Amino acid sequence: MVTHHGSRGPGGLLYKAGMQVAESFRKALSPATLKQKAWIPADSNEGLAYWDALQLLRRWTKANHNALHQVVVEATRAEACARIWNEHNFVLKRGDMFYHAKGATPAWDSYAQDAAGLTLVPLNVSAGCNLPKSAG
Repeated sequence: MVTHHGSRGPGGLLYKAGMQVAESFRKALSPATLKQKAWIPADSNEGLAYWDALQLLRRWTKANHNALHQVVVEATRAEACARIWNEHNFVLKRGDMFYHAKGATPAWDSYAQDAAGLTLVPLNVSAGCNLPKSAG
């Protein structure tokens, strides 16, 4: 079973608040930079607070994902042979670099402290499936 579960409501609110902060930094530090390129300095109080909020939201989303799967396992009396959690639409940190993974899934096994070494990279089905109809 593969499910897509996220934090669209809370995540969207956090993103919007973060973009307002980023825009204030852009205006103060580099007004010629495009609005779409606004940023929050990672070592600022605002940057540290934003990172902490992202991590809280990440833990909340992961817990909800696990709860959803557990309910299905119990309701169907199935046996879970493996559980793979993968991140997408998120900010990931690797060394001193931050990656804004909108629509992307990390393909390295140590992208987070709790990464299990397995990553599932799903197909994009937002446009629907265009599979050929059966000939029978």
